[in-house]
Amino acid sequence: MVIMDLMPDEVRAILPPLYSQEKKGNTAVFPVKYFLPNSAATWWIMEFDGDDLMFGYCDLGMGFPELGYVSLRELQELRSRPVVLHDVRTNRTYESKEGLPVERDLWYTPKTLDQIKASMLGEEQPPPSVLIGETWTATDPEPEPVEQVSIDRPAAMGVEETFDEFMENLFGSKGLPYGGET
Repeated sequence: MVIMDLMPDEVRAILPPLYSQEKKGNTAVFPVKYFLPNSAATWWIMEFDGDDLMFGYCDLGMGFPELGYVSLRELQELRSRPVVLHDVRTNRTYESKEGLPVERDLWYTPKTLDQIKASMLGEEQPPPSVLIGETWTATDPEPEPVEQVSIDRPAAMGVEETFDEFMENLFGSKGLPYGGET
C-alpha cells in the first residue's frame, strides 16, 4: 500500500513555526488538514516545530474538538479500523489486514479557526484569500476569478496504481471471498 507523506517539503514551507500565530486567536490560519479515513478524526494544523511537534485544532469525532499539540510521528503511525469492501464487479469482499493511515486533505483550502468552527456547524464562510491569513469579506471587492486547472490527484501524489492494483496492495493478491476464511 502506498502511504502518503504527511509532511512533504511544500507543506513544511507553508507551516509557520510554533507560537508564531498565538496572538491571532480565532483569526489564526490553519494551512493543513489531516484526517483518518473510516473515522471522524480530523486535525487542522496551524504551526510546526520543523521536527515532530505540531499545534492545531483537533477533532477526534467525539464532539469535543480542542486546540492542542500533535505529534507528526504519532499521526504517521495511527491507523483506522480495518476496512471491509465489497467489489460488486467481482462479487468479492475484501478485508484489510490493518486499518487505513492518516491522510492529508489535498482539496483543503486554508481556513481560520472561526471558519473551521463555522463549517463544523454548517455555517460556511469564504476561505482565506492567501496563506498569510487575509480573508475576503462582503465589504471587500470580489477577488479576481482564478483559472481552474484539472489535476489528476493520484498522479500528483505520485500514485500510479490502478484500482485493482490498489485493492491487491491493500488486501493481498486474492482478497477474501465473501464469508471466506482468513
